[in-house]
Amino acid sequence: MEKKQEFYDEVYKQGGSRRSYHRHYSESIYYPIWKKALELLKSNTLSPNILDLGCGVGQFANYLFDEGFYLYRGIDFSKEAILLAQKVNYKYRNCFK
Repeated sequence: MEKKQEFYDEVYKQGGSRRSYHRHYSESIYYPIWKKALELLKSNTLSPNILDLGCGVGQFANYLFDEGFYLYRGIDFSKEAILLAQKVNYKYRNCFK
């Protein structure tokens, strides 16, 4: 069943399962796949433009920024997720919509 924006706002506000959305990206269950994605980005292009649809709280973005990838845009359905992404990635807060 499709959920409304308010549902996701609450999930992100609460931090998700085991508050995983409020932790460092290296502690995310998605870290292994993000690591693989980063390897592919590094091997295929010098300076890719990255569009992250469903960026959530910006954990993958934080990883990318830490690794020197700055041509990034993150978009999410949840306003709460975007607020958290902007907070965690304050220097790059304008990259999230």
